[in-house]
Amino acid sequence: MEVFSITQLKKVCKLYGNYFFSKGNMGFSRSRFGDNIYKGKYFITSEQAEYNMPRLYSIRGFKIVKEEEYRAVSIWTVGQYQKFTSYNQAQRYIEKYLS
Repeated sequence: MEVFSITQLKKVCKLYGNYFFSKGNMGFSRSRFGDNIYKGKYFITSEQAEYNMPRLYSIRGFKIVKEEEYRAVSIWTVGQYQKFTSYNQAQRYIEKYLS
């Protein structure tokens, strides 16, 4: 199954019981995300631990598993959590180093 936007990924996660995009999970670290999927398996999130702290960016990878009656979405952090200081920096890293 191919996913072309975060909107689609959110729907698949909800359908398959993955809570990554739930309000509780996203609200905990004030997470935000763009709508772009890069190279068919990456997206960028930003998190802000406290209101007075800077917003930092992370690259996330995902895989959708759909085999017979088993369905799941796995989402993980690629490299270091909050490694990037801007969305553009994370985007350039994906384009240069990840295949």
